[in-house]
Amino acid sequence: GGELFRQPAANGKSCAGCHGAEGEKLDVRRLAQFPVYSEALQRPVTLRGRILMCREKQLDEAPLAYGSETALQLETYVRHLARGQTVNVDASGPMAPYYTAGEKRYRTRYGQVDIACHQCHDYHAGKHFRGQILSQGQANGFPLYRYTEGHMVGLQERFSECLENLRAEPFTPGSPEYLELEVYMNARSNGLKIETPAIRY
Repeated sequence: GGELFRQPAANGKSCAGCHGAEGEKLDVRRLAQFPVYSEALQRPVTLRGRILMCREKQLDEAPLAYGSETALQLETYVRHLARGQTVNVDASGPMAPYYTAGEKRYRTRYGQVDIACHQCHDYHAGKHFRGQILSQGQANGFPLYRYTEGHMVGLQERFSECLENLRAEPFTPGSPEYLELEVYMNARSNGLKIETPAIRY
């Protein structure tokens, strides 16, 4: 991610050209507030979404798929810069409907296993499910490295993995459904320190 951050695009510009070679010009408190509401887009924007828009607009790069490895690498690097900052997502005002919709999704049963997110992560945290230790469902460590997968995953990739475990059809990375969930999950983590990249089972 750091290499991509400093790598010049075809137009000669780079992320580092605006934000410093090590990203030192970025406001880490602002990074801890994502997802944030965009008045221009009339919807919330995740940190990864903001990076992808900036890359396309400022570097004249071709659009990247939300779930691409490059997008994950850049998000991991940028969010790591805010490591130790307190998650502080504003879920009020225009963000409130997305927070409410995300909480509803968090409490909706999915798949053939017929389980909702909150049933695992609120009631059974620390217990085993399908050979995995259940977490408290907090988003402050994402993107993170998972021992069971052997690679880095972003929050929306983890949503897909969970849904697949429940034998449900995952939503598409970057979809409105995952955006709502990400708003709720990050706001639910308010007050916790960013650990990116965390390590989880």
